[in-house]
Amino acid sequence: MSTDLVDSLLSSLSLTGEDADGLMPHCPYDFIIAVDLEATCDENHSEPAKVLVPRDKGEIIELSYAVVSVPERRIVHQRQNYVRPVETVVTPFCTQLTGITPEMVADAGTLRDAVEDLLSFIQANPQSTFCFMAHTEWDFRFQLPRECQEKGIQLPPLFSIFFDVTKEVHRMQSLASGAIRTGAPNSLLSLCKAMGLQPEGRLHCGLNDAVTVARLAIVLFERVHTWFAEKRGVDDALAKGLELPLSCPVDLGQEIEEFAVERSRVLRLGGVPFKATQSQVAAFFGQAGTTPESTWVIKNAEGRSDGRGLVVMLSHEDAMAGLSLNGRIMGDRVVHVTPGHEVDLEDSVAVRAPFLTDAQAQHATPTQEVKPGDWLCATCQFHNFASRRSCSKCHAANPSPTPYVSNQPLKAGDWICQDPTCMFQNFASRVLCMRCRGPRPHGMKPSSRNGLQYNGQDSIQQQRPQEVRAGDWFCPNCQFHNFGQRRNCVKCSFSVNISQAAGPSRPYAPAKAGDWTCPNPQCGFHNFANRVECKICQAGKPEKLEEYHQQQHHEQHHQQQHQHDAGSSHRQLHHHQQRQLEMRPGDWLCPTCSAHNFASRRTCIKCNNAGGGGEPSHHNDARHHSNHHRHHHQPHNNHRAPHHPHPKNALRPGDWLCPDPQCAFWNFKSKTVCTRCEQAPAYGTAQVVPRREGDWDCPDPQCGFNNYASRTECHRCGTSKPELEEEQ
Repeated sequence: MSTDLVDSLLSSLSLTGEDADGLMPHCPYDFIIAVDLEATCDENHSEPAKVLVPRDKGEIIELSYAVVSVPERRIVHQRQNYVRPVETVVTPFCTQLTGITPEMVADAGTLRDAVEDLLSFIQANPQSTFCFMAHTEWDFRFQLPRECQEKGIQLPPLFSIFFDVTKEVHRMQSLASGAIRTGAPNSLLSLCKAMGLQPEGRLHCGLNDAVTVARLAIVLFERVHTWFAEKRGVDDALAKGLELPLSCPVDLGQEIEEFAVERSRVLRLGGVPFKATQSQVAAFFGQAGTTPESTWVIKNAEGRSDGRGLVVMLSHEDAMAGLSLNGRIMGDRVVHVTPGHEVDLEDSVAVRAPFLTDAQAQHATPTQEVKPGDWLCATCQFHNFASRRSCSKCHAANPSPTPYVSNQPLKAGDWICQDPTCMFQNFASRVLCMRCRGPRPHGMKPSSRNGLQYNGQDSIQQQRPQEVRAGDWFCPNCQFHNFGQRRNCVKCSFSVNISQAAGPSRPYAPAKAGDWTCPNPQCGFHNFANRVECKICQAGKPEKLEEYHQQQHHEQHHQQQHQHDAGSSHRQLHHHQQRQLEMRPGDWLCPTCSAHNFASRRTCIKCNNAGGGGEPSHHNDARHHSNHHRHHHQPHNNHRAPHHPHPKNALRPGDWLCPDPQCAFWNFKSKTVCTRCEQAPAYGTAQVVPRREGDWDCPDPQCGFNNYASRTECHRCGTSKPELEEEQ
């Protein structure tokens, strides 16, 4: 990179008075340089001896970085440098992981060239302050120092100070919640999700990952700036033991200095194999010519090793020599060795225990628990059953899978997987092996189970059994029975076009207050009020739900009006046919709002308008004609349709019918006037029920209803009982 380009870039970023608002008072740096390294690697779980690149011998093949201006909170420069490996090769596994091919690094520069290019950007403006940032500590604590030491490249002290974006995101989350968070995820995707950021490009591409880390730094700056504006101080945060993000970088030089001043004999271990023993730890430190005094493993909440440990050496000099083993292999894992202190032993008393001896380790895993065919994962040492083709814990492939042996008899149509390492027994309905996802043997036809048949072109024809409801469908991939409202198979997630399903779709539940319809025009699913995303297509709930429903109602009303103006008589006829199924003798439609009212109602239940008229009929055609007549030719007088008791409700002794032929309401024997029209019964028709002690008449002259003694207010008009009014 030319010096003129760097000078012009940095001079254009000089701070002015207008930029004072963007200053981060807690961050002492002008620029953050996000760095990402990619190195050669290889994996072969089936044949570990054929691994071409040991885990502690990987070489850097890409050194990329992106520069963030702290005051302006934006990326001002980015660069990608490929590096030619010297001792190792770019394996197919490495290419699959990083996207880097051997041809891409064949003519690239050396690691020294890439480091000098990065330094030239920094040294071009000595007035500015810089600090590195990376995803985890692997880049600056392990890989870069080890390889530079092996290749004789001198790194300035600047490379020992860096931010770990993982720790900074966790600090921001703790600051926002007001409590220290533990157990937070560390992957780059998880960090982006926590900060609401979309990752840049493909993962494990050095430049893309560097830009993603830089964008995470910008988001952290913005959130800290917002936090300062709201809190206006850090006293509360510091009082709770919280730390401000991007204020305390990792300083490897300071760690070594404090370790030497204290003359500590304690070392911290990370990445230790879960089944490591005392002899393995002793052999590991024997590579540096030292012997540990005591070794301790850190256990998790389940009482198992979590991959960390503490080692107390015989002297401080032995501990300093042990630091040189940082990044070396123990078993099949790369072990991290970092300076420790006496306080680490004190803080871990409750969770540490001595490493197991060889005899204890052998006794801890009794042979009778391991069944024939079971296997231990070479990556994480997890015990897996013989039927598993990959590790249940880390998903590493089974190095020597054994064929499946079933003790169940084959039924008609069942088939055996043709893969010699699988040989799983599958039911007749399956088209793929349940164990290895291999295809059904050629020439076999799936059986007609679950109401399915196949025609000559192997396409599925559904013959729905009795328990399958209208709109339900069977997955063409796995034959799983799905409900009608599903767009994807609940078992294998196979997507299907619902319009292809035969039969009408099942009706949805009636809408309640707050329920909403999916705004996706290809979905339109009815969701309950408590859902924040569509159950079918995961579309977000409309933010302004009330406005959305009003707009939807307006569109539906406009569509209905358009259809009415176009003379859609078929829809109107269907509407009245639905009405006639609900109408009982004497029921009426409101002339104002078309609401359906029972025959006993004197006013509309919806708009309180007076009831309609018309002669009822017990024949369907006549009743439909009467309903249509009332709906379109409602008279202006307020006479009511005669009330006819339902056939299943017979008059009891003493009940009476209103003598008004336009009313004919059925009244209980206790009524002295008609409940509907207030007309007195015909002479000799009603039997007046004798009054009991305590019964009272409503004092309202327009009511006069006879109420039982137990009532405190009138059953008809709600007027209080006379004795209660006198007491008040």
